[in-house]
Amino acid sequence: MSDTKPVQETLLPQAEDAGILTLKFETEHHSVDVSLAGNALLHLQETIYAFAKELPEIESLEIELTAVEQGSVELPVSIRFLKSRMGSTVIPIIRKWLSQLIKLYRLLNGAEPKKIEKRDAQNYIVTNSVGTNATFNKSVINVFNITNTSPVGDLSKQQDSDVKAISILDERKQIEERITREEYHSFAKRRKNPPSESDQTEEEDRTLILATIPILDPGKHQWGFEQDGFRFSAKVEDEAFLSRIRNRTISFQRGDSVQARILLLKRYDPQNGRYCIVKRTITKILSEFHPQKMENGSLFLPESSLLQEVNDDSC
Repeated sequence: MSDTKPVQETLLPQAEDAGILTLKFETEHHSVDVSLAGNALLHLQETIYAFAKELPEIESLEIELTAVEQGSVELPVSIRFLKSRMGSTVIPIIRKWLSQLIKLYRLLNGAEPKKIEKRDAQNYIVTNSVGTNATFNKSVINVFNITNTSPVGDLSKQQDSDVKAISILDERKQIEERITREEYHSFAKRRKNPPSESDQTEEEDRTLILATIPILDPGKHQWGFEQDGFRFSAKVEDEAFLSRIRNRTISFQRGDSVQARILLLKRYDPQNGRYCIVKRTITKILSEFHPQKMENGSLFLPESSLLQEVNDDSC
């Protein structure tokens, strides 16, 4: 008979997080078109749900309209999150992201981004069609990429409506964002497939294992690399490094690796609904690692030994 006692699993307490956002329509007639209000509410709900997916601690979410005073055209929206762990409230984070997303639409002024570049692990720089740029959180960019309508819906056809402005208020009825009638065109419905000029570029430093080296012209042909279980080809454009290769001042063998700066070109894939890598370029070799040196000198791996590519997030 076993003396092993059953293990008791300790369940961490869940935490509820709640807050209220108010959608305010400024109009002299004390009324608002049902389609305008409904459209804005539906897309506000869609945006909040999308932001909730960016927070791993969120387990469930409820969004409801709360009671309003008679004659008011303010729509208080009650938001309740059920989180998997205790901690600080996520409501301010959602509000901040929501405000940033509206600022992003305002920056773009009804056009698609000219360029989206990674600034650091948490932020991206977005450049509009006239060259003006601003920095946004990566979760804001993620939600922007998967939706094609602003948080308050398509306002482009509401420029002649009685509603002269739409505001989002906090729990103290303070304005967090206000969209005026003159700005409605910036909040038009976007095309689902971003055009080619909206390709994203990212630059990362990675440690790569060398798989193949083009012997005849290392600066013209693709090199083979392996990293974290996937393999890919990329052109090396570091002329100082290539010169050392051509002059045979450095050599490599199987198992050697390099710390490299990689420029990633990403393009939107409508079938998968995400950006994926279409091109990799090694812009600089930062350092080299030679864990083992062969007694008979270097070994340049032939191009025919290129391993079958297994891409990470390529198209």
